[in-house]
Amino acid sequence: MPTRTVNDGYYVDGATGEVMPVAANTTIMGEEERNGYKRRTEQAREHKEYVVAQKDVCGDFYWTLFDSKEEYYPDVSDSMLAKIVYLITYMDYDSNLLVVQDSPTSPKRPMLKKDVAKVIRLHRCKFSRFWEELMATGIITEEPDGKLRVCSLFCKGNLTKKNMAAMKVFTHAVRYMYENIDVRSHQYISYLFRLIPYINLRHNVFCKNPLETEKSEIVRMTAKDMCHIFGIDDANVKRFIKTLFKLSFVDKNGDKRSVITLVTNYKNDGERNFVLINPQFYAGYMCKSDMLSVLDEFTIKENRDERLE
Repeated sequence: MPTRTVNDGYYVDGATGEVMPVAANTTIMGEEERNGYKRRTEQAREHKEYVVAQKDVCGDFYWTLFDSKEEYYPDVSDSMLAKIVYLITYMDYDSNLLVVQDSPTSPKRPMLKKDVAKVIRLHRCKFSRFWEELMATGIITEEPDGKLRVCSLFCKGNLTKKNMAAMKVFTHAVRYMYENIDVRSHQYISYLFRLIPYINLRHNVFCKNPLETEKSEIVRMTAKDMCHIFGIDDANVKRFIKTLFKLSFVDKNGDKRSVITLVTNYKNDGERNFVLINPQFYAGYMCKSDMLSVLDEFTIKENRDERLE
């Protein structure tokens, strides 16, 4: 029965025959509409639980929007991409402007060009070339008053763009990695972001169909597939994988966590190793239970990289 408005003061349930008094002009939903409302209510409840759990476990984040069918900023160098994703952790919630604090107790103020070199720890003699390259990307632009604005493909709060996938990038993890690894290793941060179009938005696994919601239908990809995407030749695959898999950060609770790991699966007596991204580093639309169970895979363990042979 479709939704209808009752004008005669009572309603007869079509399934049970029960007569129920209702106020005049009350709108009664049919079974299909009731089921749809129930599904939407349940989805909203699950999403709220997920957001709360993710906030508690992972902290602040920004969204990066992307097309799952395209490469992630292929025209931006690895070194520049690492600096950009780090700079965006300083984005203001309401305005998309980059902001800084002069001290822990001072209010936030707009980040200016003179602040950038200090924030990204870049030597002054290299800054002019960096700045020219940064402005050429169009991801961050300088306004007439000197304020720095991030383009609309990155944001905080509610998403506004449609027909694009989105990944949450967690501020604490990105900052920790950028600030605590060797500068020459910053390129590996960019590799993690170039994986984004291949990361399943529901389960955070490296795969061929990132928009698939059914776990059993995900076509997973291997670590060697990942190397081929980055153009790593066969002679350097083992070294590259070990370096990438050793990347780690200390989470909000003080626990050391790896960023990327392998999940071993057995089928027909064969062992398969699949790539998984830590949802404390970035994550799609994982439900609460999936997120919390996946985190168990990322505690730092000795000899974890033996499976990379």
